[in-house]
Amino acid sequence: MSPALKQIAIILSATLVLLFLYTKIQDNHVHSYNSSIELLRKTKQVDTLLNQDVLKVRYNLLLHYDPLKDEAIELRGLEQQIINNKFGEEHNGNVEIRKHIDALSAMINNKLTLVESFKSRNAILKNSSRYLPGAVKNMVQALTAQKTKTALINQISDLLGNTLSYSITTDESFKSRVIEDIDTIKQNRNLYPEELRTELDHLLLHAEIITREKRPVDDLAEQITSSAIAQELDNLANIYTYYHEIKVDETRIYQTYLYVLVLAMLAYIGYIVMRLHNNATRLKRTVNDLNYQKFALDQHSIVSITDVQGKII
Repeated sequence: MSPALKQIAIILSATLVLLFLYTKIQDNHVHSYNSSIELLRKTKQVDTLLNQDVLKVRYNLLLHYDPLKDEAIELRGLEQQIINNKFGEEHNGNVEIRKHIDALSAMINNKLTLVESFKSRNAILKNSSRYLPGAVKNMVQALTAQKTKTALINQISDLLGNTLSYSITTDESFKSRVIEDIDTIKQNRNLYPEELRTELDHLLLHAEIITREKRPVDDLAEQITSSAIAQELDNLANIYTYYHEIKVDETRIYQTYLYVLVLAMLAYIGYIVMRLHNNATRLKRTVNDLNYQKFALDQHSIVSITDVQGKII
């Protein structure tokens, strides 16, 4: 291979390597990482809002389930985005990432199932909690109008007080009192006016519903709000960050190679320019020497013509 072709081959090879390294450092990995972390942050935020609204619903600070429905739909959509996210697939750690995503998906499915159960049972509990005070008030008024014994009226009032106390506290002693009040009223049922006994049965039924549903509803709220979704999101974010740092280190290595190659190419170009300059100088000197020699030869080649006396004609 001639020197010229060899130089061209070297330059072409270096250019291809340069383009390869430049492509590597222009990878959109940082954008992908930031998008993935933002997706996890948003999911965590929606999960927190869902927890807050479940507690608000439980303690009657939120009177309808629309926020729970909207947050459940949004959480499901974010879960699908996380599943479809391709971040980290170029690493061997993709298996680890998928394992955590599967665990997260299972947690979200379980949480949303608990939310639906909570909504159903809490609706029953809330309905009875709203019905009971009005029913007791009407019952007491009716008993008073019929001049029923004060002891019977007090039994109804005590039932309401203990039931409401149980419904808003975690003190299980109130549950025992409610059960005792219900049993006492049932034992004395025949002492109440006959026309009020059906309403009395409804009243006792709702008190029983409250004692039956209150603990399961509280347990559901606790399971929902204590879900490990936030922790799993943090674990996933840590894994994303780990592989992101690996990618950053790789990019830095490619940048170093790129800088070294650029410097080498600049040095090689400088070397070529210097050689061209030296060759041009030598060529110029050679041309000058040849011109001088030609001049000398031209001087020696001059021919003079004379006559017989030796005079130049």
